[in-house]
Amino acid sequence: MEELTVIHCSQAYRFIGELLGKNRNTSMYKTIDGKFIIFEKWKDDEGSISTYNTEAGLIDDGEPQWILW
Repeated sequence: MEELTVIHCSQAYRFIGELLGKNRNTSMYKTIDGKFIIFEKWKDDEGSISTYNTEAGLIDDGEPQWILW
């Protein structure tokens, strides 16, 4: 794991973690403390950030495709 800086919707986010997967509009990271962060971008300055405390939280939220990454 390494220190990462992610620019998302004109904001900078810094944390220690690793990139698990990425496509054109979405990227998923796992932090050093085991949390998952998903950055989604719809337009230049529009998007969302979702965080999950556990892998099980991802599945419970109806997004099991992330686990495949």
